[in-house]
Amino acid sequence: MKRRGYAVLIGAVAAGLLCLALYHYTPVSRGEHGSLTLWYAEQDCPRPVMEALLADYRTQTQCLVIAEAFPDETALGEAFEDGRPDLLLCSHVRACDLDRRGPLKSPGQLPPLPARVEPYLPETGGCYWPVGSRVPLLVYDAEKLPEPPESLEALLRFAEEAGKPVLAADSWAELLQTGMLSRGKELHGEAERDRTEKVYQELTGALAAAVYAGGVGETENPALCVRQGKLVCALVPSTALAGLAEGDAAAAPLPPSEGGEPVCSAELLGFAFLGDEEIAGEAKDFLTWLAIGNQSAVLALHAGLVPLTAPEGETETALEELLCKLSAGDSLRFLDADSDYCKNRSALEDHLRQGLDLLT
Repeated sequence: MKRRGYAVLIGAVAAGLLCLALYHYTPVSRGEHGSLTLWYAEQDCPRPVMEALLADYRTQTQCLVIAEAFPDETALGEAFEDGRPDLLLCSHVRACDLDRRGPLKSPGQLPPLPARVEPYLPETGGCYWPVGSRVPLLVYDAEKLPEPPESLEALLRFAEEAGKPVLAADSWAELLQTGMLSRGKELHGEAERDRTEKVYQELTGALAAAVYAGGVGETENPALCVRQGKLVCALVPSTALAGLAEGDAAAAPLPPSEGGEPVCSAELLGFAFLGDEEIAGEAKDFLTWLAIGNQSAVLALHAGLVPLTAPEGETETALEELLCKLSAGDSLRFLDADSDYCKNRSALEDHLRQGLDLLT
């Protein structure tokens, strides 16, 4: 299916024409009607995008995937108290965590993945199928900030000199991660180890100065605040910009630390197989269908992910064009689920925000 037709289908589904056929808003038991069940968080994939994908799958194969959408990761995690799906759309970090709790099983032999991601999937093997990677981006008001700063330090100086809130972030840890990677260093998420590195000291100092000067603002939805003109710029995951309309705002990769090389921290997002052998064949068919056509790349782009494979046809938005450029370039650095940074990321984020709160 051509991407233009796919976009039309998204609009149709969003209008509700196919919702009743595909969606159940209460938990569905696995294997009902002999079909696959799929859970996902809407912060990872917009509902219309997933509905359109599954409608296309049903049209082409006459097979049904029953999807359950959750507003966020917290709500999705709570649902596991009462059951579990056959397929889960999640990050590779989460898939590895699930695999450690109880080894995941493979639905069967799947088409080979791109060689550049294979080294990051040794634990999960064939039980996890990535479709793209979530990356941190700088979204900004192009009228107030015509060009993105050339470095993270310049970005933080801009916030410091503004004297009012102009910058926010979904994750300050991602800023440090990008800065460290750009200078050939590794972020461990442990202060006693990280603060021995000069780049860490420079970035945390610049961030603290920007906060102290009042240039950093706290908000629950930084991307929306930029679109509404309440902030000049924000650091957000690429998935937060899915559906970004032309003229809403501009987006760019996070700039490197001063003197560093452009890099982009990339977190794989895909499907983990949690089902039993009785549903393995259906899961294999669905994942194979994703892999052999253009569907995987289309899903990635419409969900705000950097695709693992080049999509067919032209891109439709500036965001999609940016994501395709990142896919074709060599700046991506895929997160290793076993790295210190992944293990300590949540604690590091809490530590950073607690420290920044003390400066406001």
